[in-house]
Amino acid sequence: MFYGFILKRKLAFAGFVALVIIATTLQNITPYFFKLFVDEIPKLNYPGLIKLLYMFIAVNISGLLFNIASFWVGDFVLFNSAKEARLKIFNYIQSLDFAFHTGKSTGSLISAFKRGDSAFFTLFFEIHHRILEIVVSAFVMFFFFLRLDIRIVLFAFLSVAVTLVVTKFIISFNIKKRSIFNEKEDEISGILTDNLINYETVKLFAKEKWEENRLKDKFVGWIKALWGYGNSFRLIDFSIGAVTNLGLFLILFVSLQNAVHLKLTVGDFVLVTTFVGLFFSKLWELVFSLRDIAKTYADIEIYFGL
Repeated sequence: MFYGFILKRKLAFAGFVALVIIATTLQNITPYFFKLFVDEIPKLNYPGLIKLLYMFIAVNISGLLFNIASFWVGDFVLFNSAKEARLKIFNYIQSLDFAFHTGKSTGSLISAFKRGDSAFFTLFFEIHHRILEIVVSAFVMFFFFLRLDIRIVLFAFLSVAVTLVVTKFIISFNIKKRSIFNEKEDEISGILTDNLINYETVKLFAKEKWEENRLKDKFVGWIKALWGYGNSFRLIDFSIGAVTNLGLFLILFVSLQNAVHLKLTVGDFVLVTTFVGLFFSKLWELVFSLRDIAKTYADIEIYFGL
């Protein structure tokens, strides 16, 4: 249903994806220029270095312009799609009978609308900017690594594969804890909202203390659920940190061996270290992007399922 709204503008969406791919490719060949600079400096070829500098700046500016254009076109698709989705859900809610509304608290409906609309924006950004950019970055990196040593490519690929496998389990655990916390949060939100709506009735029957005690009781479960949710992030930090550091060690170990045995130039080593430095930071982004997608997918399912 999400892409049912997005793909109403197929041509604009296709242009947006193409712009993201071009921008990301241009922005991720920077390490190759660093290699060229390092290889060229010992030759003391000043005209060649200046030519490289012009090319480097031209590629960077082109990448920036394509990136800005991708956000413009992407926002055109996203803003209109989000508006249409909200109108459709609102019209659907309006068309339902009274029995539906009596079975739902006002607080939970408001929460579902807010989280669902926010999820629409988040899902679009995470899939089409972060995830797509990381995939393109990986292809660019593998392309350059293939020219150096297949083992470097293998270790980089294994790092990504193991990260994805580990991510599947820890994200499922994190989302489960989040769902439990959301249930407790909705209970709190429901009490607060209903209390404000029925403020006169509470005052009329002098139920202020009863309402306060009811809220305090709900906060017991809320605190427990929040601790469980928070600790699930520490599990993510430990698991992904271990995988990425091991992958980084293996890649640099092989690269150092090759450099010592003169199988890699200094420029090649700079290329490897720059690429892995950039890419392994993106692996963290990948994990949290996948987590955000899983989280927002749950929210948007509730939103479209109202």
